[in-house]
Amino acid sequence: MRFAILGPLQFDAPAGAPPLSPLHERLLGLLLVAEERPVPAEVVRRELWGGTLPPRADALIESLVEDLRRLLPGDRALTRSGTSHRLAVPPSETDIGTARRDVQDALAHLRFGEDAHAVAHLDRALALWRGRPLAGQTGPYTEAAAARLLEFKAETAEARFGAMLRLGRHDALIGEARETIRDHPRDQDAVRRLMAALAAAGRDSDAKQAYEELEARLAGPPAPELRDLLHRIESGTPAHPEPGPRTPGPHQLHDPVPDFTGRTAALRRLDRSRVRRASAVVVSGPAGIGKTALGLAWAHRKREDFPDGQLFADLRGTARPAAPLDVLHGFMRDLGFPAAAIPADPDQVAADFRAYAAGRRLLLFLDDARDADQVLPLLPGTGGTFTIVTARDPMDPLAARSDIDTLALDGMDDAEAEALLLRRTGTAPSPAATASLAPLVARCGGLPLALSIAADLLADPAPTGRHRAARPGRTDLQAVLDESFQRLGEPQRRLYLALAPLPGPGVPADLALALARRSGDDPQRLLDDLVDSRWLLHGDGRYTSHALVADYAAARAARELTAAERDLVRDRVIAHYHRRGADVPADDYDFLTAAYEAWWDHPNASRLASVLCAYAQRGHRPAELARLGERAAAAAADLGPVERARHCNLVVVAAYADGDPATAVDYGRRTLALLERTPNADRIGTARANLGGALARLGRHREALPVLEAAVAAARAGGAWDGVVTASLSLANAHKGLGDTAAAEAVLLAARDVDRDRSRGLRATLITTHLDDLRPRTAREEAAP
Repeated sequence: MRFAILGPLQFDAPAGAPPLSPLHERLLGLLLVAEERPVPAEVVRRELWGGTLPPRADALIESLVEDLRRLLPGDRALTRSGTSHRLAVPPSETDIGTARRDVQDALAHLRFGEDAHAVAHLDRALALWRGRPLAGQTGPYTEAAAARLLEFKAETAEARFGAMLRLGRHDALIGEARETIRDHPRDQDAVRRLMAALAAAGRDSDAKQAYEELEARLAGPPAPELRDLLHRIESGTPAHPEPGPRTPGPHQLHDPVPDFTGRTAALRRLDRSRVRRASAVVVSGPAGIGKTALGLAWAHRKREDFPDGQLFADLRGTARPAAPLDVLHGFMRDLGFPAAAIPADPDQVAADFRAYAAGRRLLLFLDDARDADQVLPLLPGTGGTFTIVTARDPMDPLAARSDIDTLALDGMDDAEAEALLLRRTGTAPSPAATASLAPLVARCGGLPLALSIAADLLADPAPTGRHRAARPGRTDLQAVLDESFQRLGEPQRRLYLALAPLPGPGVPADLALALARRSGDDPQRLLDDLVDSRWLLHGDGRYTSHALVADYAAARAARELTAAERDLVRDRVIAHYHRRGADVPADDYDFLTAAYEAWWDHPNASRLASVLCAYAQRGHRPAELARLGERAAAAAADLGPVERARHCNLVVVAAYADGDPATAVDYGRRTLALLERTPNADRIGTARANLGGALARLGRHREALPVLEAAVAAARAGGAWDGVVTASLSLANAHKGLGDTAAAEAVLLAARDVDRDRSRGLRATLITTHLDDLRPRTAREEAAP
C-alpha cells in the first residue's frame, strides 16, 4: 500500500475497502505529513474543525482513528502516546520517504564528486512532486508541514542545480530557468539560477541583461542575493557556491577544545557506559574542571555512532536556567517537528519526544544542568539514544537509577597538568621544564581553565606597560584571574565589564562588536584580545565566557560598574536591535528573549517586544513567545499604555502564528484599547489588522469586516503600503468567508496594484494564490487590465 502527500493526498486502498470521507482523508493526510511524529489531539481538533468544534469532538476523533486502523493493513503501526496519535509507515511506501532516500543517496555521491549519479537521484526525487503537499487540505499544522517540505524541495532543486553546473549542463539549466520565468516573471530565484547558468556558460552580458530585465519588472532593486550575484559576475568570481543537500539529522555539537589533553581514564569510563548500554552519564565537578571539554571530546570521537543526530542544549544551570519545556520545544523543532505539532503541555511534549527517540540513535548533550528536576523531563529513555549531562551537582536522584552512570571529575593529575602547560606554551618536555612548572601546577589546583590562563601568563611574563607581575604570596585561583585581568589594557577591561552583566547564553558577535566600538578605536582587536587571553570564547557567532570566568567577572562588574553605567549598556543593546527591526537573525533569539525577560519592567525594553514579533511572524517558536509576552504584559502593569501595548501585541502576533486566534483576539482588543489612550492611537492600523485577522481566522467574519476596513484605510492614510497589502489579504478572507467573492476579488486586485506600485511585488505570489482560490486562472486573466 502506497501513500503520496507531495501534492493532493493519494493512496492505494485495499480492494473492497469503503471510500473514506473527507474527514478521514484529512486525518490520514495529517498523520502522514507528520512523518512518524506524534500528533497531539489538540492539533487534530484544530486541523479538522478550526475554532468551531462539533459535540463530542474527541470521541469522533477516536472513531476516525479506529476506522483508519481497520483500513490499514495489519503491519501498519497506528499507535497512541498520551493524547497523541502516531502513524508509522515504511518510508519506502511513501513518496516523501522515497524522495528523502534518493536525496540521501545523492548526498553520498556528492561526497565523492559523482555529480552525474547524484543528479539521477535528485531528478527522481523531484519527479515525485505533483504540487503543494496535501493540496486542498488546510490548517496551521498542515500549512507548516507543507512549508517545511517545500523548503526540502527547494534545497533538493538547489543541490541538483549545483551538480548540473559542475557537469557543464548549462543549456539545460538556462532553458529550465527561462521556462519558469515565462510563467512567473517576478520569480527572483529563477532569475538567480538563470544568471548563474549564463555566467557559467561564459555569457556574462546575458546574465547582466537578465538582472536588468528583472529590475525593470520589479520597478526597484532585486533581492540582496541577486545584487551580490551580479557583483560576483562583474568581478569575475565564481557565480555559484558549491551547494549540497542538508546532512540528515541535526548536528549541534560545539567544536571540541583544540588543546584537549589527557583525561584517558575518564574517556574510558564514558566508553564503558556506552558499551553497557547505559542511557545517560552525569559528569559532575566544580566550575573549570573540564566537564564540557571532556564530554565534547568523547562525543566527537563517537559521532558516527549516532547517525540520527546529535542535540546540544546549554541548560544554563548557574544563570537563568533553561526551562525543560523550552529545551524540549527546541529539540523537537530541530528534529523537524512543525511548530503547530509541538504541545504546550510539558508532560505531553516529553512523551512525544520519548516516542520519537525510541528506536533511533541520537546523542543528547545537556550542558551545565542545575538539578535533577531540570534534567529528568529531557531524558529520552532507553534504546539507542545516549545522553551526556554535565553539572556541578552530582545529582543523586539520577545516580540512583540503574540505567544512569555517574562520573565525578577531579582536577587533572600533575602529569596531565604539566602536559597541558607544555603544549600550550610550546615548551619541549624535559626534567628542567617539569621542575620549573611544578609551582604553577600546584597553584592552579588541576583546573584546566586555570591552567590555560596560567599558560598565557607564562608565555608573556614581562611586567611591562599594562602587564604587571603576580603579587608574591598569592597562590590561589583568584590570584591567577586577578593577574590575567590586570594584564588586559584599560579598553579591554572596560569592554569586558560592559559585556559581563548582559543576560543570555552568550553575546551575539555583531552586538559585541557594536558595544566594542564604544570602548576603543579598533573594536575587533579588543574582542580578539579578550579571546586570546581566554576571557571570552568565540564560536557559533557568539561570544561566551566559561562559567568560572563569568562568575569572577560578574562579581567584579557588580563592584566596579555604577547603576547608570549598567543602564547605559542596556539601552545601547535595545537600540541596536530596535534599529535592526525585522532583520534580526535567528541565532540571536536566545539572547534577545533572555534580555527581554530580564529587562521587561524597564519602559525602553518594550521595544524588544516589537523585535521579537519578527520571530513569531517567521514561525520561530511562536508558542514560547506568546507565553513570554503574557508574562511581560503582566509584569509591565505599571508602565505607560504604549509600552504595555507593545507587550500585548507580541502575544497577538505570536498566538496567531501558533494557531491560537482566540488568544490573539483577547490580546488584540487589549492592544487596541491601550493605543486608543495615546495621542497617535493606532495610526497606521497595525493593531486593527492583527485583531481583524484573528477574528477572521476564528470564522467571525462579520465582526472582522469593519475592523479590517478601518485597518486598510489607516494604513493608506499613513503611507504604510506593506500594511495595506497585509490587511487587505485578511479583509479578502473575511469577504470570502461571508460568501462575497466579488468583494474579496476587488480587494485582492487593489492590493496587487499597491504591491506592484508601492511594495516592489514582494507579495505578488501570495496575492496570486489567493486569487486562484477565488476563480479559475483564465477568468482572472481575461479581467486583468
